[in-house]
Amino acid sequence: METSCSEFVPAMKFAALSDMVGIKEKTLKKLSKQQSSYRIKASIFVQGNEKMAEELVEMFKRQVILKMSYLLTYLMSLCCIFVAGWMRY
Repeated sequence: METSCSEFVPAMKFAALSDMVGIKEKTLKKLSKQQSSYRIKASIFVQGNEKMAEELVEMFKRQVILKMSYLLTYLMSLCCIFVAGWMRY
C-alpha cells in the first residue's frame, strides 16, 4: 500500500512556521521529490539484489554439479578396485 505525501501535509501542524507564505506547498513539493528519490533508490537496490540472488543460485548449481562429478568419480574408482580384486581370484 503506497501512501502519498499529500495525505499527510494538510494534517501537519507547522506551529510558528505556519505564518510563512506557501509553507505547506513547499513542504509538499520537497517531500514528493524526496519520496520519488527514495523510490528510485529502492528500485535500484531491489534490481541489484535480484542479480546477486541469481548469481548465488548459479554458484550453488555449479557446486552441486562438481560434487556429483566427484562422487561419480569416487564410485567408479571403487568399482575398478573391486573388479580388479575380484578378477584375481
